[in-house]
Amino acid sequence: MKVNVEKYEKFMKEHQLTKSEFCKKCGISVKTFNNILKGSNPQIMTIVKIADFTGYKVENIFSWE
Repeated sequence: MKVNVEKYEKFMKEHQLTKSEFCKKCGISVKTFNNILKGSNPQIMTIVKIADFTGYKVENIFSWE
């Protein structure tokens, strides 16, 4: 299981957010987000922060491969 990166890239584009702005609004570091984009598995609190900001359900954040 990995984070559905495309979903967040689309979200940022639709809301005209830079990576830095997105991370600030989520309450996570850019380094953490970059690691997620590279395929690392984030901590659950990171996922919760992203879900809270984006409005996505936690279970919809992942790609089930």
